[in-house]
Amino acid sequence: MTHQRKHIRHSKFGKPFRAGRGLRLTTKNIIKYHDDVLRKSGGESGILNRGNIAFTVDKINLAKDPYKKASRAMVGLIQGHGFVDVNKRYAYLLGLNILQRTGLKISATKEEAEKLVINITQGMSEPEVEMWLRRHVR
Repeated sequence: MTHQRKHIRHSKFGKPFRAGRGLRLTTKNIIKYHDDVLRKSGGESGILNRGNIAFTVDKINLAKDPYKKASRAMVGLIQGHGFVDVNKRYAYLLGLNILQRTGLKISATKEEAEKLVINITQGMSEPEVEMWLRRHVR
């Protein structure tokens, strides 16, 4: 069975980056971007652990490589479960956003993307996510 790959868009959800600061994220912008995703896609509002969100933001900002940034965002936000709802959907979109801001685009089927997110919830590591991203970028 052949699955058609399609570019997954994030544009309707806005961008979590500070203007003029490249790929530097802030906890405030991450929360605002999460709220944008929540408003447009549905889910329950709220923060479970602001410390986990801030820790993930710091880890993302320490990485120079966009694949590392994206994998840290996905793993940190999914496994850290900082928000009440939309952690998986949001983390995936943020990872895409990070890559797209550097001109990289994910080419994956919906099934491949869903499997990635499920694997992250089951303990997939940052280096494993990074390898997955490198294999699925065009």
